Amino acid sequence: MIGKVKKIVIFVGLLVLCLTSSCTKQKEYNFMKIEWSNKLVMPDVNGKENCGTAGAYIGINNDHLIIAGGAFFPEDTPWNGGKKHWSKDVYVLPLEERTNNWKVLQNTLPQAIAYGSSVSTPKGILCIGGSDADKCYDNTYLMTYENDSVEFVPWVSLPYPLANCCASIAGNTVFVAGGQKSMTDGEASHSFLSIDIDRPEEGWKELPNWSGAARGYAVGVAKYIRGETLFYLFSGRNYGANITPTVLFDGHVYNAISSEWKKIEGNFPLMAATGIGLNNSDMILLAGGTDGFVFTKEMELKKKISNYIDNKALNDSVIQYKNELKFFFEGVTGFDNIVRLFDVSVNRIVKEESMPYPMPLTTTTVLSGQNIYIVSGEIKPGVRSPHIIKGSF
Repeated sequence: MIGKVKKIVIFVGLLVLCLTSSCTKQKEYNFMKIEWSNKLVMPDVNGKENCGTAGAYIGINNDHLIIAGGAFFPEDTPWNGGKKHWSKDVYVLPLEERTNNWKVLQNTLPQAIAYGSSVSTPKGILCIGGSDADKCYDNTYLMTYENDSVEFVPWVSLPYPLANCCASIAGNTVFVAGGQKSMTDGEASHSFLSIDIDRPEEGWKELPNWSGAARGYAVGVAKYIRGETLFYLFSGRNYGANITPTVLFDGHVYNAISSEWKKIEGNFPLMAATGIGLNNSDMILLAGGTDGFVFTKEMELKKKISNYIDNKALNDSVIQYKNELKFFFEGVTGFDNIVRLFDVSVNRIVKEESMPYPMPLTTTTVLSGQNIYIVSGEIKPGVRSPHIIKGSF
């Protein structure tokens, strides 16, 4: 009888513990109510309305939001003959003033560059790799803002050029994953690197590969939680000269202590999205992304054009498919406008929220106190947004 009572007491205790834990988590999910606005807008330049940028270096230093470089189409969309511009301009916004009082520093970047990665660190904003129209770069810089000027200090070069990679920081460790090493027949990679920002002399370390496909345009978020440094890798796409481009929906997590990867169960339509770990929380915020429909349709039509373009007898078909591609692009109203919360304690998405604003791709999310900033980026094919989406919680 006593044994039976003990079993009942243990069962009830465990049930209460489970319910309490569940209720606590549910309260945390409910507490993560974020108020969003898009009132912040990048400033006009030379009397012209700012069209925004994609693939810029973005970070926070000395309470200033900094946007450096990136690429955009200043005149028209590419299918209407618009040419991509690679920028050297830098924009600085003081966050403490709560105004739209931007400082514009034209031609300040050491080179016109886009599609690298950037991480806000205590030492400055670490700008990592990137590309222009011709090549990928292995350069890194520490970008700082002081006395009304931005300084770029060359830092530890990557072991090889890298663009369209993702990067994040936990504690002193910066992680960089995926991307491509060349613009000529660019191929997605399994690159996975880390560096200790307090020990740059030790250089970049090559880390074990994840078990899934190579990728670029992925989301990478590092978190230090309960004594473990973890790096989460979501989605992206695999591509290359001899590879059929494939949008990826998988997720993986790397444990820096065990040096092991584990696959995360679930479906993550987050190609070219952006993410960040929220402070003092198990949550990762994942913003935007795409299920790949636009990209897949684009590749399908471009392949048809490529197959017919060298055959003059099929010129009418080439024109037809070019017009079809143009019509398709102009009909795209945007990408995924969903913000998701991923809980690292259960390794799954626990909350989704549809946004009232177009959500950008190929950008970086940064965090300052209780404020999240999703900065500029591409809101539909060939179109950037000058808006900074701000979330307060």
